[in-house]
Amino acid sequence: MWLGGVGLALVPVSYGVYCLISGHAVLPGGSDISIGSGGGGLDVYGRAAEALATAYITLGVLVHIQLFWGMHPRLNYIYEVLRLVALLIFLVSLGLGIYWIFASGN
Repeated sequence: MWLGGVGLALVPVSYGVYCLISGHAVLPGGSDISIGSGGGGLDVYGRAAEALATAYITLGVLVHIQLFWGMHPRLNYIYEVLRLVALLIFLVSLGLGIYWIFASGN
């Protein structure tokens, strides 16, 4: 519960905070992923990076809610509502990030 709900959740949260501070984010994926290429993804800046950073932070919150709040019997009463709110925020921020990527021609 602590390892996954706190430790694992800190990975996307810390990357999202870094992206907010630096104004730069990477959207993973793409066709340029190959062995030895150092990974792939789309570098984004500005509003798209802020929206993706929010999505990464919310993804960490979702992991925390699922693996910590969902496993704790005393916190389980609010688990479903928090999970739904975090999922909606994640989907909206990811959608806005992708929209701003296409709108800016990044």
